Amino acid sequence: MSIDWIVIIFLIIVLSGANIAVLTATILTKKNSVSRFRSRERLRSIVNRSVIRNSLGSTEALSEQDKIPFFLEWHEVSSHLEISGVLREELETLAIEWNLPPVIEDLLKSRFFNKRVTAMNVLAFLPEKEKLAALREASLRETSVILRLRITQMLCSEGSLDAVDYIIHSLQGRQEFYKKKVLGILEDNVTLMIDWADVNREKEERDALRILIRAAGTNLREWHYDFLVAQSRNPDRLIAREAAGVLMNRFSDRNTLDFLMASEEGSLRQKAVYRFTRDMALPTEGELLELFRTKELYSYAVSGLIEKVHSDPRLISELFRRYQVAETLEEKQGYAAVLASRVQYFIRRLKSDESAEVRELLSDMVGQGMGAPIINFLNANKSPTLETLLLETIQPLTLENPEFLELCQYYLGNRLKRKLELPQRVEEEGTPKIQLTRKDRLIMVTLALSTLLLPLAIYAAAYGRIFPFMLARERVVSFLLLYHFEFAFYSIAINSISLILMFLSWTVIREQRTSWKAVDKKFLFSRGILPSVTILAPAYNEEKSIVQNIYSLLSLEYPDLELIVINDGSKDRTFQNLVDNFDLELVDYPIPDYIPTAPILGLYRNEHIPNLLVIDKKNGGKADSLNTGLNAARGEYVCSIDADSLLEPEALTKMMFETINSEKQTIAVGGNIIPVNGCIVQNGGIREIHLSHNKYSRYQTIEYLRSFIAGRLGWSKLNSLMIISGAFGAFLKQDLLDIGGYMTGTGSMKKDTVGEDMELVVRLIRHHYEKGEPFSVGYSHNANCWTEVPENLPDLLKQRGRWHRGLIEILLYHRKMLFNRKFKVVGFLAFPYFFLFELLGPFWEFLGYFVLMASLFLGLLNGTIFLFMFSIIVLLGSLVSSTALLLAESDVLYFKGKEFRQSILTALRENFGYRQMISMHRVFSYVLFLFRDRGWQKLSRKGFSNE
Repeated sequence: MSIDWIVIIFLIIVLSGANIAVLTATILTKKNSVSRFRSRERLRSIVNRSVIRNSLGSTEALSEQDKIPFFLEWHEVSSHLEISGVLREELETLAIEWNLPPVIEDLLKSRFFNKRVTAMNVLAFLPEKEKLAALREASLRETSVILRLRITQMLCSEGSLDAVDYIIHSLQGRQEFYKKKVLGILEDNVTLMIDWADVNREKEERDALRILIRAAGTNLREWHYDFLVAQSRNPDRLIAREAAGVLMNRFSDRNTLDFLMASEEGSLRQKAVYRFTRDMALPTEGELLELFRTKELYSYAVSGLIEKVHSDPRLISELFRRYQVAETLEEKQGYAAVLASRVQYFIRRLKSDESAEVRELLSDMVGQGMGAPIINFLNANKSPTLETLLLETIQPLTLENPEFLELCQYYLGNRLKRKLELPQRVEEEGTPKIQLTRKDRLIMVTLALSTLLLPLAIYAAAYGRIFPFMLARERVVSFLLLYHFEFAFYSIAINSISLILMFLSWTVIREQRTSWKAVDKKFLFSRGILPSVTILAPAYNEEKSIVQNIYSLLSLEYPDLELIVINDGSKDRTFQNLVDNFDLELVDYPIPDYIPTAPILGLYRNEHIPNLLVIDKKNGGKADSLNTGLNAARGEYVCSIDADSLLEPEALTKMMFETINSEKQTIAVGGNIIPVNGCIVQNGGIREIHLSHNKYSRYQTIEYLRSFIAGRLGWSKLNSLMIISGAFGAFLKQDLLDIGGYMTGTGSMKKDTVGEDMELVVRLIRHHYEKGEPFSVGYSHNANCWTEVPENLPDLLKQRGRWHRGLIEILLYHRKMLFNRKFKVVGFLAFPYFFLFELLGPFWEFLGYFVLMASLFLGLLNGTIFLFMFSIIVLLGSLVSSTALLLAESDVLYFKGKEFRQSILTALRENFGYRQMISMHRVFSYVLFLFRDRGWQKLSRKGFSNE
């Protein structure tokens, strides 16, 4: 037997063995999960009986190995049930009997994170003296962010004043986002903070001052006012801003607000004006004229007056009198904006002697874009007299004001439209996509030709000297044989990188799994721990799934959540389904215009669902819709989600948990995307998980698990994650505003892309590297978003073509980052990987498969070469897919029984045709994009299955 055969047989045995080992490990993981579950159930039953009896009873049945797990089960119970004082005393006594204090102290000192987490979860059941001593020592030594926050909370709950000194010491050298979390915990323990502040009011350290300022905002003392006034003049702008904010909230008298309205800090002036117009006596006409004339203060003055009028309707007459006698345009507009909040009162006065003044007021309201209440009134009105009077009033306004005309065309009932004789609304096309430039096309052609000619260059280097002396067949044969080895090298490289990423993913999964055990809902939902989030759900022609999706989002378990649905000019019943199912009403709601977007047609709310806002707008594309939502968002983070996706109840909590589980400010964080096809959906949630019967859906399930749970976790470990899916990803809102939001043709960058999700992450990374700011891009392995994937080949290929086009646009637009030292690991590792393997790699694969077919035709594909290529392409590819399935199933049991076996077979089968087809289509998409932009190409949807 030749050495070639020995090497090939050895390679096949090794790769086959590795595949078998991985698949066996996956099966054993399933069985071990069941075994661990049964062991926990045994301990849980003991704990449950103790809770029912309110007594521990006998613990003789517990072995030495059960001691720590037994207390961990009590920790699990305490996260959702208050343990009685009797039981807690018995548990403390048992901990002493079992000699746990020294064990816990050793675990807290361990360099292994999972051991320290175990110690923290058991620590709560030690007697107070031992617990407090362990916490104080750990607060000075702990390195993990999440455990430091846990220690801070536990120290505060003990109520000792010197605990605050330990906490201040632990803040040294920490980033601002972490300090805000700690200050939030202290504000939750208000008595401790106030008592400490009374004793330490003379402290001048920055972190101590911030605690003193918060203490002054919770309970008034004699020294608070002078202290806050002094600190509001502090040269440190952060201290001055925080002190002034507390001063305004706690002392909203006229002198204080006058003092703050003279501040150099714009945001303080705005808030002070709002409080001044809302809480003080009605300002004089001169004072309001000055506020209405100041652009930065106008909307705050109006908002404050609107709330004042709502609390005291008697002021309507006085404001209307001022409107009538106003001499300047600014005054009339300001008063009209305030009175628009009581428009029904004035519409009914059309019958009075003041009808001329009322008509003028309604005209000014419409001129300021406040026509929504008038349309709402008309649609709901039952009085023929009022209808006639109001239609007479607004008819000339529809001729003078195009925006109001469009609003009437969209939202007035058909009968009213006919009475007004409104012209037919003209449907407009969406925002045009910006095509490739000539330079972009030249770069694309150069890259493709270079990739295809590289094998010829290698061939010339290897055979250049003897090439003139070779026969034609020898030249062809030598080229084909050489390319076999080049293609094998490429396959080994890309699959080896995938396996390395999966190893890194495995370490991330272990770390995240342990970190998640370190917290409970009570801790996460404490004040200031998790950031506020606004979910942005753009929708275009999603009538089949939009309602279930919104129910799913509204049922999410999260402490501070806002939901904004953006209807992007849908042509089907998407918008009407939202209005009908959630009883929405048209409202006037001021939205800042930080980022230019397509025009907004209307805003809808239901007062019984205060955290839901629906925006109806002209079609501008997904990125434009997200920018519209970004302008309106109030959360610290914005989370983008596709309108055809469903989140698990804890998905958002698990994803946002990663923002507090990092030493650096998290600028973006993503979650898993898993195909919902085949699953049973009910009331906006996943009732049963099943593997789809459709072969394309099955292949995509394995593909998604490999890409999301395995690949992206690995890149996040390197802090080089360049893709967060637009179907489920969260971003720091202020950062998005700083970089101009999502890329659109109407925005500041004057460029559009279908890969807005990846482009946004790349631009955020670039922004922070250029500013020299530390950052983190995170990924959560157990935050699941379920989405519908294509079930037919044409739609699948459309989707993949769109993805590849987005990749091309982004890599070309940000090509400056390639091998640029400024961008560190991203510029030297992640960016080259996407260029070489994701963008240009398909050309190598295409040529490789062509060479294999040519070799077969010429009879060159002998047993040796065939087995070698089979082992490299199929066996190594199968190993990657199998490993991805192992990682996915190591923490969450997605599929059971027969479906689990089918998922294993699918992981193997996808290497025989499916992966090759997708790769070939990427080449086709690349070439097609050079000549023709096919746009977004909307995919067909069948909606969620509920049976």
